[in-house]
Order: sequence, then structure tokens, then C-alpha cells
Amino acid sequence: ISACEKGAVWQGALALLAAMGRTALEPDDISFNSVMSACKEAGEWQAALVVFTSMDEFGFEPDYISYSSAIGACNTGAEWQRGLELLV
Repeated sequence: ISACEKGAVWQGALALLAAMGRTALEPDDISFNSVMSACKEAGEWQAALVVFTSMDEFGFEPDYISYSSAIGACNTGAEWQRGLELLV
């Protein structure tokens, strides 16, 4: 996932995160944050928000890195208002 993040290969990062749920590998908060960062780098703010909101389903509380990645993705996609909504 980290390699996908660095290359802004957001679809690959999402696929790996989904595959983790179907295998013995358990995603962690770093996995979610890396996927959101890949989405941010690719300008895919909607995908980043889907990942952000799905953290709760897996029992993870978003941390400052999660918020930073999600808000940054919104900013990159010129959707800064949606990023602000995460803070309210």
C-alpha cells in the first residue's frame, strides 16, 4: 500500500485494502491512512472520503493523520468545503 501511496496509484491501494479484508491480513490505521494519502496524491477526494468513513466499520478511530489525509484530498480536489465538514 505504501508503494501505491508514493506512486499515487489509488486504485491499487484500494484493491490491496479490500484484499486485506478477505485474507488473514488485518488492515490497521496505517493502512487506511496510506490509502487516503494515495487518493489525495491522485486527486481522488471522493475515494479518500469513502476510506475515511469506512475506518469506523473496522473499529478504527481516525487520528490526526487520517484527518490530514482526508482534508488534504478534498483540498487537492478543490472541495475544501467538504474537508471543513470533517472537522464539525
